[in-house]
Amino acid sequence: MFSGRNSSCKYSGITKNCCKNTDTVYRDSSGSILSNSAKSLAITQTYEAISAAYTAYTTSLSAGATIATSSAAASGAAQSAFVGVDPYSIAIAVAIQVITKMIACGQQDTETAMLNGSGYCHFIATFCSKKWPTGCVQKSKSYCCFNSKLGRILQEQGRAQMGKGWGSPTNPSCGGFTPDEFQSLDFSRIDLTEYYGDIKSKGDSLIQKNITDGVNNYYQQIQR
Repeated sequence: MFSGRNSSCKYSGITKNCCKNTDTVYRDSSGSILSNSAKSLAITQTYEAISAAYTAYTTSLSAGATIATSSAAASGAAQSAFVGVDPYSIAIAVAIQVITKMIACGQQDTETAMLNGSGYCHFIATFCSKKWPTGCVQKSKSYCCFNSKLGRILQEQGRAQMGKGWGSPTNPSCGGFTPDEFQSLDFSRIDLTEYYGDIKSKGDSLIQKNITDGVNNYYQQIQR
C-alpha cells in the first residue's frame, strides 16, 4: 500500500544541475484516496509527454536544428501527449514549461524534478553516480517518489513510527506498507496539514469555477 519507486537526478559534476526545484505540477486536489487513479493517469501521461518531447528534441538536434528550434519541437510533442488529463490533478501548462526547460537533462531527471517539486518524493541522499580514475565526476540525488503527496506523507511518518528505514542511496527501499503494517499505524500521530492545504486548493478552485459559470449563464439568459 502506498508504494513508491526509486528515482534520481544528476546534481553536480560534468553535467548541469538537473535537480532544480520546479513549480508544482501535480497536486493532491481530489481529497480522496479513491481518486488516486486520476493522479496515476496524470503521472503516466506526463512520463509519455517527457519521452515524446525528449525524442523530438534529440531528433531535431541530430538533424542540425538549433537548440531553440529543438526546444520548440519538444514543447509541441509534449502538448500533443496531454489528452483527457484531470486538470485538478496536474497543471498541464506548468508541466509543458518544465519539460521544455529541462528536456536536455533526459527523461528520468525531468520526471524526478517534477515529482520532487510537487512534494511527491522523499530525499534519500546524494551519491556519486559516475567515477573516473581521477575520482567522482558526477553526483546525483536519490529519492523515493510516490503517486501522491499523501503517499509520501504517510510513508515518511509511518516508517518513523515503525523504525523502518529507506535503504541506501544506490538501493533505496521504496516499497509500500503491508496490510499488517498499515493497520498498525497510529494515525492520531500523523500530521496531514500539508495534505489539507491541497484539498483546500481544489475547494477554492471549484468555488471560483461555480461562480464564473453562474455569471456566464446569467448573461447568456439575459441576451436571449
